[in-house]
Amino acid sequence: MGRSIDDGNRFPAKQGAVAAFVEPGNRSYTSLGEIVDMNMEGLSLKYLSKEGGYGDRESVVVDIFGIHRPLLGAGKVLCRVVKDVSLTHHRPDSLNIRLCTLEFQDLSREQAFNISHFVDVYSIHGKNGPAGSAG
Repeated sequence: MGRSIDDGNRFPAKQGAVAAFVEPGNRSYTSLGEIVDMNMEGLSLKYLSKEGGYGDRESVVVDIFGIHRPLLGAGKVLCRVVKDVSLTHHRPDSLNIRLCTLEFQDLSREQAFNISHFVDVYSIHGKNGPAGSAG
């Protein structure tokens, strides 16, 4: 587990693996996105935003869940932003696709267990997978 999120040791996510940024101090989502890849140290998330994205080393909370069978939630997790880059270059006030790489922070045993199970189910190299899901 002591590897860096940038090792390239992440597993591609299956369709239906998603995460949402959670507004600090309340329970509403600010952005919902598709998980691109993940491992026990973190994940990369492709999402839509009108904003400029998150700053490097910024702390954020994401809610991680799967929307295909089996419906599965890993819960809300504190993360540190490794990088957040725009994949499109539209006007600043229009929607842009962004890619945010996150590193999990201060995981409890329960969170680590939930994330491990989620990676097993919703990654291409996981042990199980959503029915009918092609890598």
